[in-house]
Amino acid sequence: MHTPNAENAKILETFQPMQRYVFTLKGLGFLQAEARPGQTFEPRDQIRATLAYDAQPEITLDSYLSISFGTYQGKVALFKQFCNAVLGFPANTKVEGFDDSSFEVYYATGRHELRAGAKVVAIGEYKERADGSQAFRLTYFEPVTAHTAMAPAAAIQTPVTAAVAPQSGPAPVPVTTSGVTPATYSNGQPIDPANPLF
Repeated sequence: MHTPNAENAKILETFQPMQRYVFTLKGLGFLQAEARPGQTFEPRDQIRATLAYDAQPEITLDSYLSISFGTYQGKVALFKQFCNAVLGFPANTKVEGFDDSSFEVYYATGRHELRAGAKVVAIGEYKERADGSQAFRLTYFEPVTAHTAMAPAAAIQTPVTAAVAPQSGPAPVPVTTSGVTPATYSNGQPIDPANPLF
């Protein structure tokens, strides 16, 4: 979705690359993948996460996240980072699956629901659009720690290299597998929980 010019200008003047910002999850939407003519790869379903910037809640960003739980060239899939960050787990915490109808994330120990109102720390970068204009895109997520939760959102702008302690997530509920999208690696290969590759 193209952000109107005035709104995009406000976003570009508000956010700096490689700085931490605290956001509140406002809503989630499921977007089914559609193949495009000439596309050489299989498209993935996506989740659209709408996030409001805590220091200026009128500023919202939509983050489009392909449903993937793998690691590619040493980088944890952005959707996996997002799920783990919103639920208070480290980025590489193993995800067993995801239910796109209930927005529940499945772990070996139980399931947790992604809910509006949850806080998350995000880092972004400027990206060039097809028309040559700039846009700010969120490219990394981590949990809100006790330190960041107590500080004003505008002050949470520490370098990406700073250590972040994991936050405990909500109490899990028992795992069921009905209607669950199995976790896959970035190449689409299903993850066997009994014999993971990472």
